[in-house]
Amino acid sequence: MGKAIENGNFKPKKDIEHTHEGSLGNLCLEQIKAKMEQALSS
Repeated sequence: MGKAIENGNFKPKKDIEHTHEGSLGNLCLEQIKAKMEQALSS
């Protein structure tokens, strides 16, 4: 894969269908932000 990227031949898949928490399709950023705000305010 590294050579394909260097040569400009790499074509990433853009149709990601992952839905579990923390996956690229479901990062849960709002939940992470809320936990960080709670931790920092303690």
